[in-house]
Amino acid sequence: MAVWVVYTLDHLVDGISLKQQASTFRHHYHYKNRKGMLSIMILGGSITAAMALAELPVKIIIFGFILGALILAYQLAIFFLGRKNRILLAKEIVIAFIYTAGIWGGPLLLYTQKLQGIQAIVLFVFLLMTFSNTTLLSYFEYENDRHSVQVSFSIQFGKHHTSRLLKLLLFSTSIFTLGLLIFWQTIAMYKLSISILMLMSIVMLAMINSPHFFQRQNRYKIIIESVFLLPALIFLH
Repeated sequence: MAVWVVYTLDHLVDGISLKQQASTFRHHYHYKNRKGMLSIMILGGSITAAMALAELPVKIIIFGFILGALILAYQLAIFFLGRKNRILLAKEIVIAFIYTAGIWGGPLLLYTQKLQGIQAIVLFVFLLMTFSNTTLLSYFEYENDRHSVQVSFSIQFGKHHTSRLLKLLLFSTSIFTLGLLIFWQTIAMYKLSISILMLMSIVMLAMINSPHFFQRQNRYKIIIESVFLLPALIFLH
């Protein structure tokens, strides 16, 4: 619910900023239904906050407040300073760090042992997968962002350079995780985690290597979102 609230806030800020100029469906939808979406977002956020205060340890709540304050500050900067100021720090980088912090922050704070090397590696590769995922989306939505005067990673650095970066990054992580599976002697849980990250990397590598196929009928939208459902495979352990 917290992730949904943050994503909805981001889309509302973009939609309200763009108004009738919005060319993407999500921005146009959030602008058209801004009053209802804002009400649902406030209600959902309030329920989530109440559940967190009632059930979570104090240090998790403090961490959540700090992370939430950073997200709010970033959104306010976008709204008041204008979309072009995103060029100072690519939105995809911010999303990658915030999403990774949100996923890993609680478990790390509650973890009572020293962080092992393999755990740090899994965390770092997860961060790279998050950045790759959001940047891949900006690659496929390059034309929409350009028409909407959005500043994405692809707009900032160019579609060609974005493609080359993603191919290099995803190929490297695919080979790296494969090497870990072959040569790193570790428990089954970590091998499954690494296998999932490798699968995520391979799926996105296939997408950036065959963009025209995934562009047809907007196939990329479902697949990009589905990539981050793959970690649910950890429950097979």
